[in-house]
Amino acid sequence: MEWRESAHRCCRRFASGQDFALNRELSEQHDLPLSLVYQDTGFVFALKKTDLRGELPRGFVNVTAQRKRWLFSSIELKKRNARMKDALDETLIMSDKIIQELIAEIVDVIGALYKASEAVAIVDMLWSFAHASILRDYVRPEFTGTLAIKAGRHPVLENVQAAGTLVPNDVYCCEASSFQIVQGQNMSGKSIYLRQIGLLTVMAMCGCFVPAEYGSFRLHDALLTRLSNDDDIEKSLSTFANEMASCAMIVGL
Repeated sequence: MEWRESAHRCCRRFASGQDFALNRELSEQHDLPLSLVYQDTGFVFALKKTDLRGELPRGFVNVTAQRKRWLFSSIELKKRNARMKDALDETLIMSDKIIQELIAEIVDVIGALYKASEAVAIVDMLWSFAHASILRDYVRPEFTGTLAIKAGRHPVLENVQAAGTLVPNDVYCCEASSFQIVQGQNMSGKSIYLRQIGLLTVMAMCGCFVPAEYGSFRLHDALLTRLSNDDDIEKSLSTFANEMASCAMIVGL
């Protein structure tokens, strides 16, 4: 649709030169300040009602009265609109043929393009990792059998909060203490704390340094969370029942 509109604009600019000459000719012939207006069907003449004394001269067709002006056309202008439309259709057909030929050539090397795109994406990712790690003083994580984070910081919250206001958090979780309860007042940061652990774990497993003084992580094949508080009308589950169902699914894995 954008290409078609662009082609319409080009045709209007191309045709307007000849149509303006016709407009000047008729304006001088009938001593009327005619102007050209482009509509979906092509160019039409426009004339303010205050500039017309009496009736329109003969030779004009498709006369339409609007609030403050008259819109009308002529046989010659209709012919030029038809030629412009034919030129536009031919341009679109030729352009589509060229685009299809280009697509056929690209398909033959689409594999190389995918590999180049993947290479650029990996380089961009590694550069982002290095830039963030150097700028924010991240540390290289270790992979052990224990989750231990010293002075960990939420990577997003650290960027939006004023300097010195972010409170770092320590995390420790091993086989002897694999189940923990996080409690606190409303808006005290419980969800941020849990999300921070998940984000730092993902960052470490992606190969990025982490925002902490020290970080030791376990290798996981899944990170399962239950953070929303919505009921499920389709399954006839209340908010509490939906939470229990999700927790049962997580424990079952």
